[in-house]
Amino acid sequence: MKSILNRLESGNSMRNIWIVCYDISNNKRRYRLDKLLSEYGMRIQFSVYETIVSKDGFNALRNKINSIIDIEEDKVNYYRICRWCQDKVILQGKAKIANNHGFTCIC
Repeated sequence: MKSILNRLESGNSMRNIWIVCYDISNNKRRYRLDKLLSEYGMRIQFSVYETIVSKDGFNALRNKINSIIDIEEDKVNYYRICRWCQDKVILQGKAKIANNHGFTCIC
């Protein structure tokens, strides 16, 4: 959580929430990707992370992910959550919303 708050508060660049979902077949690559994503955000499900990054940060993250995955075997999906859409999130079951500095975190 500390990493997410630092990213929100640092600099003046526009930051967005990106949901990153992955399906990685190899344990070593999956571990490396999990370790990388934990530096950019928080896990919200086993293979799903919520990240908060600037446009440049997102491009850097995608490049790092590209160096880890095997494009013939693995899959990574990215979903941007705009500020307007954050208020429209619908949760069911045990899911909770935590509000941090104007961003809605799904946890």
